[in-house]
Formats: sequence, C-alpha cells, structure tokens
Amino acid sequence: MAMSLIFTCEQCGFSVEWWDEGNPYIMNAKGKRVFCYHPGLEEDMEKVVEEILGPIYTNEGRDEVLSARTGNAPDHICLKCAKTFKLDPDRDKMECPKCHNSEVAEVYAIGGKPCPKCQGGMSEGQMGAIS
Repeated sequence: MAMSLIFTCEQCGFSVEWWDEGNPYIMNAKGKRVFCYHPGLEEDMEKVVEEILGPIYTNEGRDEVLSARTGNAPDHICLKCAKTFKLDPDRDKMECPKCHNSEVAEVYAIGGKPCPKCQGGMSEGQMGAIS
C-alpha cells in the first residue's frame, strides 16, 4: 500500500505531493524507464522481463534482468526553480533537468523548509491519497 504526503507553502500556496514508495522502474530493451506502480508493479515488471528475454526464461535470467535494470526514482524538487522531477540517486546526476542547479532534494525533505518559489515556510506535510 502506498501513501502520499502533500507539502504546501503557508505563504504562497505552492504545493507538491510525495509518495512513500517513490517511482519504481525497470529499463526496457531500449533503455527507457518504464515506471511500475502498486498494485500491478510485479506484473508490469514481468512484461518488460518477457520483452527482453522472450516468453520462455529461467528464474536466474529473470533475476539478472531485474538486478541490472530496476531502480527507484523518487520525486525530487529543485530548490532554485521549484521544478519537480523523477531522479534515481543511484544512477542519475543530482541536478535539475530544467535549470541544471545541483541544489535538489527529495520532496519529502522539503517539509518545514523554505518554499522554493517564495521562500515562505513549507508545511510538514499532510496525508494525501492512499493506493
């Protein structure tokens, strides 16, 4: 089960949502990230494994593909321009894709910090959706 938190600026009303499971993905045969979410995460990843290995494969082959091609790209926010984006800290450069600023943070870390839009105060986060 996944849960979200919503962080809102108490001054300008800017808000951003963060999911506790992040954004799990598997890279397909072309190297593109296919994001897979609850509740169909395993089934969606199996489809990509089958695309890569074919319809008949071993558990060992499956495990190798999953080990090499899966990750998690949680939502991050640029502390300079407020753009939100998916970033895998294990594989991606810690940089905003819009303004190339290196001052980025996972969205959950913005609670209680200055708003990246107006420098007002961000809330500690209110419970959002559950899936």
